[in-house]
Amino acid sequence: MNLLRVFVSVCQTGSFTKASEELDLTQSSVSNAIRRLKKTLGNELFTRSGRGIEMTAFGKHFFESVEPSVMSLVNTIGRDDRFEPLTSSRNFIVYALESALPRLHFPTRTTSIHMIWSIKAQSNSANQWLRELIIAAERD
Repeated sequence: MNLLRVFVSVCQTGSFTKASEELDLTQSSVSNAIRRLKKTLGNELFTRSGRGIEMTAFGKHFFESVEPSVMSLVNTIGRDDRFEPLTSSRNFIVYALESALPRLHFPTRTTSIHMIWSIKAQSNSANQWLRELIIAAERD
């Protein structure tokens, strides 16, 4: 998928440099991706034209075949890219020393956020703190 995304970006921008900027990659990463795709397909995708590039006949045909599907996937995957704390159901795992456990408790301003704590501790003080935290969370 990544090779196809790079290929489509190079075709759309007409430049390895512009594609690298659009995809937040180095120019050499884009060149390597195109080289790997060319090797996989067994055909040239671009030719040099002055200071730029042009698609070969095979490259143009391949672009026209894959571009709608690749862009559909890119748009679908990128749609829910932002983290929304009030609607997210993401899980976060925090590893901490026992001495840091009391500092992990923080008040939430909404009842939409549910914190579930799973702590592996070896001392009674941590277990007691955990029981108090669960009781306090149940009251909220």
